[in-house]
Amino acid sequence: MSNVNYCYLLTSLKPTCKYHTYIGYTTGPPRRLRQHNGELQHGARRTSAKRPWEMVLVVEGFPTNLTALRFEWAWQNPHRSNVLKHIRLTRAGGKRKLKEKIMYLHEMLNVNPWRRLPLTVHWLTSEYDAFKSACKEVPSHMVVKVSRL
Repeated sequence: MSNVNYCYLLTSLKPTCKYHTYIGYTTGPPRRLRQHNGELQHGARRTSAKRPWEMVLVVEGFPTNLTALRFEWAWQNPHRSNVLKHIRLTRAGGKRKLKEKIMYLHEMLNVNPWRRLPLTVHWLTSEYDAFKSACKEVPSHMVVKVSRL
């Protein structure tokens, strides 16, 4: 797994932070989730106050870490991204809310440069299926799975 580049979406399981999210990049999703939850050292400091976290999905198949990091930045900052400037979604109850991040992901998968990539979206739970119903379909060559990594 160490040579594969992933972008991932976390959601907080802390009752007072329900649906708050974090988007990141990693080469090892299980290890990274353990870091975010404080089980391993070197987790993201920004996520410590909203522990515990659940990994909702990962996107895999980026040809380079730079491509994955650019995808991560655009997903974190859709209103500042030149690639996504034409997309204006209604905010879903706050900038870090889960539904909005899922909708932006589906939009991103349908625009260049990412729509040409052979990406796989791994939904790690079916709990958030209702959030996908208002989203665009992903391009037909991309794979969408509900599975563990």
